[in-house]
Formats: sequence, C-alpha cells, structure tokens
Amino acid sequence: FVPNFAAVSAPLSDLVRKGQPNIVNWGDSQERAYNSLKVAVTSKPVLQLPDVNKKFVLRTDASDRGLGAALMQENEGTLFPVAYASKKFTDRERKYSVTEREALAIVWGVKKFSLYLYGTVFTLQTDHGALQFLNAAKFDSPRIM
Repeated sequence: FVPNFAAVSAPLSDLVRKGQPNIVNWGDSQERAYNSLKVAVTSKPVLQLPDVNKKFVLRTDASDRGLGAALMQENEGTLFPVAYASKKFTDRERKYSVTEREALAIVWGVKKFSLYLYGTVFTLQTDHGALQFLNAAKFDSPRIM
C-alpha cells in the first residue's frame, strides 16, 4: 500500500490522461512524484490484520489533487495501519473549497471502509480545523449540520 497514492501519483497520471498529446513533458513535479513513489514502493509498510474486537481509527485528509484515508487500530499503545485508500479528484471535485474537499475525504473514507466501520463506534481524525470545530460545537439549527 502507498498512502495517498492518488495525490502523490497525480502528476504522473496527468501525463497519460485521455486527450493529452503523445509528447511527455517531464518536469520537477513529475520527478518528485516518481521519486516519492519509488521510495514508498520499496519501503515496507507494517500493516496489521483487522481485529473486530478493537476500536477502529479513521484518518482522512485531502489535498488540491486528491484525498486519502487510513484505517488504523491500536496495538500495544501504538496505532498501526490496517488499510490505506486514496483517490484522485475529478475536475469538478478539484473546484471544491478546502472544507468541502476535507468533508468529501471523510464521507469517502467512511464509505470505503464501511465493511469495518458500519455499526461500530470509531474515532475519526482530521487535521482540518473548521470540521473539528463543527464536531465540537453545539448548534440549534439543523441547517448548519
């Protein structure tokens, strides 16, 4: 597994997108993506088998190119990854605001790992301050939530 594969590989996959010319314009962003993927593929992630008796942690994040989710569980005081998933944004999704992209990452991650999360209590971790605020705040209006 390569965490955030879709976002990391986006400069490379854009080169072979339908409608692109057959001439490859290899630049700094493609070189960085290639080197990042090379390191990720040759490194060993320590994945853990899921334990349905333990609580899951879902970490989500979004960038300007894609989103990612990591399903994790604690083992002996340390969080270990159970699975990673990522996807590249569509052209329409790339136009979303930062908060909308981060919210999309949460919804997509919960759906992606619904087999493990459905009917359970789990912890959701996001680094997006506005979404953390919405979770902590109390509102009288259902429109806000």
